[in-house]
Amino acid sequence: MRTRERITGFFDGYELVEPGWCTSPSGIRRIRPRSARTRSGSPVWQGWGTARERLTAGGGRSAGGGPRRAEPDPDARFREAWGELLHSGHGGTLTAGTRRRLVGRTTELLNRARTGDPFDPEQAAEAGALLVRAHYTDPGVLARVVELLQEPPLSDGRGPALAGAFAAGWAVALRERTLREQESIRLAADTARLDAERALRASEARFRALFQSAAIGIGIGDVEGTILEVNPALMELFGARQEDLEGQRVDDLVHPEDTPGVWDAYGELISGKRDYFQFDKPYYRRDGEAVWTHLTVSLIRDEDGAPRYQVAMLEDITDRYRLQERLRHQATHDPLTGLPNRSAFFERLEEVFAAPEPGARFALCYVDLDGFKVINDSLGHEAGDQLLTAVAGGCRPC
Repeated sequence: MRTRERITGFFDGYELVEPGWCTSPSGIRRIRPRSARTRSGSPVWQGWGTARERLTAGGGRSAGGGPRRAEPDPDARFREAWGELLHSGHGGTLTAGTRRRLVGRTTELLNRARTGDPFDPEQAAEAGALLVRAHYTDPGVLARVVELLQEPPLSDGRGPALAGAFAAGWAVALRERTLREQESIRLAADTARLDAERALRASEARFRALFQSAAIGIGIGDVEGTILEVNPALMELFGARQEDLEGQRVDDLVHPEDTPGVWDAYGELISGKRDYFQFDKPYYRRDGEAVWTHLTVSLIRDEDGAPRYQVAMLEDITDRYRLQERLRHQATHDPLTGLPNRSAFFERLEEVFAAPEPGARFALCYVDLDGFKVINDSLGHEAGDQLLTAVAGGCRPC
């Protein structure tokens, strides 16, 4: 019993209810002894303790003779329920260390608000703000917190005020967070828009530089066939002014020697069936002279994929075309008389027999000069060449 008296004296206001256990009248709680000293004045116990700590004592039986169990401490019960709520409310996304620190800090603030004197609800508001900063923004979490803060009912009606302060702090922090996120989104959208505008201006500047200084003619038209814009090289190619070309119809630029299929390909392009085509095509200049070009036409679609514009690029190949025609003529015609030679004859014959019309008939005329060898031998080859040239002139169509 000396041990019982000594323990009772050490913990003023506490009762030994079971051998080896200590509890307070209000239940289990952490306690710090205020005068835990022996009669000689030396301390016999330091630090925090709970009712679960074993103490050297005897006695303490219940009325039925068995040991009396300590009643659960409301603070410990609240801390346990609070930790479970934060764990389930956040889906376990926080690390264990972060969640432990959050539980400890918010529990401390709420316990101060629950038991402090005078009552300061601002600490509950701070706890609500801490939860928002830790990304507890689900309204369902707030509802469970409000219920927890009022169970069991606190003295002097603090429960509703405590829950209201917590909800207010949570709402203010959530609103501030939402405003910050909205501002971040706005800044990001503005930055993206400015970047897009700068990129568009840079792209437009590059296109303009290319369009104006290109060595080949470039024209832009709509899908209805109206020429909208031309560059200087195209005006020089046609020998025309800007106002002569812009507004003109594309189908007005037909030439009798157009390559077969060029206008069929153009119709497919403006209808969206193809994206581009290439042909060698002649045009008439403003002075009536023919100019041969290598034509490339590309289709520009809108964001929905519908045809919007056509861009034509024309390279002047007149000199190359004339050279090719001259070489071809030399290969298929006699250099003295200018008449088609043996190669041209067989080429034409193959074309005739390749796809004859039903009931078609063909005629072949053979012309010979009698005594031509005598002229060559008596008057010389120069006279013979003159005779051949004269006869060939009579064979050409009028």
